[in-house]
Amino acid sequence: MLSKRARSVLTWLFVPAMVACAPAIAQSTAAPVGVETAVAGTLTALAPSQAPTVPTASPTVTPQPPTLWSCYTCSGETLWQLAPGLPHAMKLPVSMGQYYGYATQTGRILMAQVFADHGAGPGNAAVSDLSILDLQSGQVRQILSDNVVEAAWGPDGESFAYVLARPSTYELRWRSAEGQDSLLAKDVSFTWSLAPSGEAIAFTRESGYNLSAAPGLFVVTVPNAEEIHLSDADKGGAGSISDRPVWSPDSQEVIFSLWGGAETRLILARADGSQVFDLGVDPSAADVWWSGLQIPDLLWYPDGDQVLVSSSATNPDNGAGGMGGTTALVAYRLDRANHRLAEGRLVGDSMGLIDWDVPGKSIWSIGPGGLPDSVTVSAAP
Repeated sequence: MLSKRARSVLTWLFVPAMVACAPAIAQSTAAPVGVETAVAGTLTALAPSQAPTVPTASPTVTPQPPTLWSCYTCSGETLWQLAPGLPHAMKLPVSMGQYYGYATQTGRILMAQVFADHGAGPGNAAVSDLSILDLQSGQVRQILSDNVVEAAWGPDGESFAYVLARPSTYELRWRSAEGQDSLLAKDVSFTWSLAPSGEAIAFTRESGYNLSAAPGLFVVTVPNAEEIHLSDADKGGAGSISDRPVWSPDSQEVIFSLWGGAETRLILARADGSQVFDLGVDPSAADVWWSGLQIPDLLWYPDGDQVLVSSSATNPDNGAGGMGGTTALVAYRLDRANHRLAEGRLVGDSMGLIDWDVPGKSIWSIGPGGLPDSVTVSAAP
């Protein structure tokens, strides 16, 4: 049996409600495209970017660069362009088995050509190839033929990180823009994210995957693979496939939510390990229905002192919330001195957060039918 984690076909079949909040996977059973194969046709509604400035860790209140997003119900040939104005669907010239991300700087998509239909590694996680589609030329270049669990672009749009299944472990690896491949960490799980600076990756080790390392939350530096232990939190494979540590805009802090299993925690940590603590909710909001630490998704405001969270709490008036329904969007101030979320304010509802549209002003949200929608929000008081 394949692992119940992110890339498993069983996960997609049995927990669609849980993945409603995720940038979901485009599925396809099409035959693989040949390496360096020129594909016929042209893209609809999206031209490759003119290589804007590489993102930095500095907060911004300008619109995010146009990006691409895959909805859970999208076909393997369809992505949504998220840019100022209304989102719109675009058709790719090839069918993907898995979408990992779009590099605005280079106009390239990181993807798998083949849908993951088999497992590898000690936890039998679903794996496939790793390939790059150049949108301007329409060519697909295969990087690895198999055993890749997940992948993500670095902020330069040239380098990328990926998780590789080995017989006895799962490796977090880095491929530089020059093609140099290096090992960052072993015995990793599939809950991880890159810092906006591209200099570090936050990741978890979890029980349940037949790995020998102790569970916890960690940061590893990209340049020298220096590993920093932040917390003993064990996600244990619970939650959603979109779960990940969420970096602050300046790449100095990480928030990590445990919400889908027996333990509910919200951890705030300095990336260098100098300060780590659990966050609670301001007692003054204890009786409000949308407060609590059941937080499937979270975004930092650009100022680094506020967060926007989706709460899985159920609205007693209309039953909204919980698995498969809309969730409350709540803005909080981070009260670091008292280790809590403070001054909470309900700002709307959503079926899941995708990302900021205009950071601090509006978000891309999963709306009716699982399609993207822009929602205006405002900062917490």
